[in-house]
Amino acid sequence: MHGRTSRGPAAGAAGRGPREVLYLAPGPEAAAPAEPVLSALDRAGWRVHRVHASGQAMGLLARRPVRVGLIHLPRFDGEAEAAVRGVVEAAGGGTAWVALVERRLLAVERCRRLIRSACYDFHTLPPDPERLAATLGHAHGMAVLHRPEGTAVRGLLVGESEATHRLRVWVAEAAARPEPALIAGEAGAGKARLARALHLLAGGPGRPLVELDAGRIARLGGRAGAALDRARAEATGGTLMLRRIERLPPDVQRELVRWLSGEVEVAARIVCTTRVALRERVLERRFSAELCLVLQGRAVAIPPLRERPADVRPLAHHFLELGRGPGLGGPLGFTRRAMDALLAHDWPGNVRELEARVRMAARATEGRVVPAEALGLAGRPRVPTLAEARLLAERAAVRDALAACGGNVSRAAHMLGISRASLYRLMARHGIE
Repeated sequence: MHGRTSRGPAAGAAGRGPREVLYLAPGPEAAAPAEPVLSALDRAGWRVHRVHASGQAMGLLARRPVRVGLIHLPRFDGEAEAAVRGVVEAAGGGTAWVALVERRLLAVERCRRLIRSACYDFHTLPPDPERLAATLGHAHGMAVLHRPEGTAVRGLLVGESEATHRLRVWVAEAAARPEPALIAGEAGAGKARLARALHLLAGGPGRPLVELDAGRIARLGGRAGAALDRARAEATGGTLMLRRIERLPPDVQRELVRWLSGEVEVAARIVCTTRVALRERVLERRFSAELCLVLQGRAVAIPPLRERPADVRPLAHHFLELGRGPGLGGPLGFTRRAMDALLAHDWPGNVRELEARVRMAARATEGRVVPAEALGLAGRPRVPTLAEARLLAERAAVRDALAACGGNVSRAAHMLGISRASLYRLMARHGIE
């Protein structure tokens, strides 16, 4: 059967033509359950290209760029996996893919891995029309605005929970506007990751991202304002991330209000993070009510990892793959007992703790799967190995140097006797923001 194109209303934003989506299903019978949703997309102004073979999809993509693709997976086997990977590779980085998948297939690790590596998002069948349309809209915006950054953004927002889906939607919407943003959440929940995803999506990796800790500013006393001004200048054209905004001194809070109200020109996006409820601080007269009001315009809260257990498994595999690096060495997965231990843990240290445990366990594992004992989550306390002790000492040295230098990476690198690039690698390895 030949692929056909259905034309919805030609109602595009700002007079442009309708947005296009490529829908790939293995055959008309498999596609039948999704037809009501596709018809709804037609009526909403999308131009839906329906194809039922990977060769047809590749041919269409060769003739014209299509920014969003829907891949229907009613079954999963080697043939389906090869077809999906072939189409995704043929499209290149300019197309954002959304999977429509049977819920039972999410129990298949290879299927989950395919979705994680190839897709911007996924929906289980039957999909909700409104939610799917919203996802396609955000995926389209990401593909059109910043095609090269799509993979990097997905790597910062790994997870299969509804909460992570909402965070992807939030970051796509926030990137489209230059307004200041506020990201709240417990320590280690992923606030810096979300801020970096926003930076990538809004400006790209070539633009500056300057991170400043409000607690370190507070320790500067009368020099705090000057430190903030320097950071603003360094972030010109990019993003200034102010971490732990609740610790900002009152006089610097007033200066930040002037920035955000337009009294002072700021040629950078301002993203603030906090571990506390700012409104409670306002009631306690410990935080500026005006600054709190300005930041609430585009605010989001990241739930702790214990409230989104569906993210534990994909995050664990993601960190394991990152820890392996290039080459074929290192473990490829977890034993069943190890994964059970990961899922049973309540993660008081959130995503940061999960990453640290997985990376340390991977280094301590000689085989191809990480055993439960290497994670140190159950039973009597495990005595760290010499390699683990060195890693802990390395992390402490990096933290101490950064604290002694007020967060200045160049000075901290000089103090440690290493290059800036090496220090950044160490900070990434140990999850130091």
